[in-house]
Amino acid sequence: VLLKTAVDIETRNTIRLRRNIELKERIAAKALAYVHHGDCLFIDNSTTCYYFAKALAESDFQDLLIITNSYIIPGLFLKNKHIQVICTGGLLLKEYNCFVGSYAMDTVAKFNGDIFFLSTAAVSVKGGLSDAFRPDSDEVKAQMHQRCKQSICLVDSTKFGKNGPSRIFSMADIDRIITDQHCSRETREAFIVAGVKLDIA
Repeated sequence: VLLKTAVDIETRNTIRLRRNIELKERIAAKALAYVHHGDCLFIDNSTTCYYFAKALAESDFQDLLIITNSYIIPGLFLKNKHIQVICTGGLLLKEYNCFVGSYAMDTVAKFNGDIFFLSTAAVSVKGGLSDAFRPDSDEVKAQMHQRCKQSICLVDSTKFGKNGPSRIFSMADIDRIITDQHCSRETREAFIVAGVKLDIA
């Protein structure tokens, strides 16, 4: 299924924060199982990762280092004394609440990450992880992926079976996908056949 327009894939970040909140929170809670004390985590600016960051901020993890290009995620950690947060800075894309460009890329390049947590607007076995066409944002995601040992995609089931105009990652680039219980049997079987590790929250 090819989404009609970029609007179908990606609306304003602040609007999307209010969509599918319960599903995103359940996925976020499931993702905590892959975090360990002392980890260095890269987190993108997606709304699902916002709820994951919120869960981290409210957790008991010690000595975490988080690098993000989101400008709203760092504020979640103001009262957490055990987690350090580095915001990449760079050119602000206001519609998507994130920083992009050479400054953001240079900041990411300074760190060696354990896990890159990301999300995307569309996921399919053949189309991979895709989104609206935003080259600057895609470059930052690619840099985070390169600097981490593994990449985990946090995505609710409404995104499956769709393809966006810009493919960000292939399935081979992703180590694991965490989604919700509404993921269809057909989708689960398709991912198993493709050799994709799929966790249901």
